[in-house]
Amino acid sequence: MVAGTVKWVDRHLAKLALLVACLAMAGGLWSYGSTLRQACEDRNRRDAQILAGVEIIADDLGADPHTIDPLRKALAPRNCEALYPLLPL
Repeated sequence: MVAGTVKWVDRHLAKLALLVACLAMAGGLWSYGSTLRQACEDRNRRDAQILAGVEIIADDLGADPHTIDPLRKALAPRNCEALYPLLPL
């Protein structure tokens, strides 16, 4: 009985190790993607606040609204869902 169990473990140990490794990688990728998406969303919020402040300053200085167009483009919100898709669970 013990010899049969040892043979089974020997035969399936590599499969079990591969399964554990794959699950660990999938968990790591999901966690990393989630972290990147959250960072992207945080950046979108910060960029919106910065742009609002720049628009107020430009208005207070009487600048032409088109003066800050390059900043509007640079600080435009990014599509975080498309950039960092999550693994379906």
